[in-house]
Amino acid sequence: MNSRPGLGNSVQILTNHIQTDLATLTLRYITLNGNTVPNSGSGVLARLSITALAVGSAQFHFSQAMVAAGAGTLYWPQTLDSAVLIEPNVSQRSVSVRSEASSPEQVIVSSASDANPIVVERVVDGKLEIIFDSQSAIVVDAPGHLACTVNAAADSVITLRAGDVNDDNHIDLLDAATVGIEMNQSLSGPADVNGDQRVDIYDLIAVGRNYGRSMGACG
Repeated sequence: MNSRPGLGNSVQILTNHIQTDLATLTLRYITLNGNTVPNSGSGVLARLSITALAVGSAQFHFSQAMVAAGAGTLYWPQTLDSAVLIEPNVSQRSVSVRSEASSPEQVIVSSASDANPIVVERVVDGKLEIIFDSQSAIVVDAPGHLACTVNAAADSVITLRAGDVNDDNHIDLLDAATVGIEMNQSLSGPADVNGDQRVDIYDLIAVGRNYGRSMGACG
């Protein structure tokens, strides 16, 4: 929320509250000189920004604007209906991330630089969908997996490779040895590569499948 008063007194936002279940937005404000409303003029009191999670269309319905002033309440009954077509931004990329062992909720998304790219995340059909600014790069990672960098050239569907047991960004003999030491134990941890609550030959096979891989490009 932000405000930009017009010719009247400056406005200070006190509280704002959005109730998604009731589809209401409440904004409480005062002017800096203590008056309830600005003296005169026009301007923008508040802006509402909505982030779309996917390409498609959305229907907005504003049934009433209400302003309380002093001892009374002023109403401006008005209805506004608007359909908005949401088109893909040419500067954004959408990728779907699957991790071989971890759940989508365990996938970590971070910036590959000091930049703060716009990132929207949602889980769809067991995969994590990420929308980001393709002019930047992001890093995706999950426990026991190799982190990888996603950029404008990345595939639309990428897989995080499991087997980095010691989290050193390489899948090598040390990871295989860790699995071997904890072999035939029923436990959940880095050595349980496939996430079935038991360390066994299948975890060793998972390490072998990705043996020799290192952190880098997603694939």
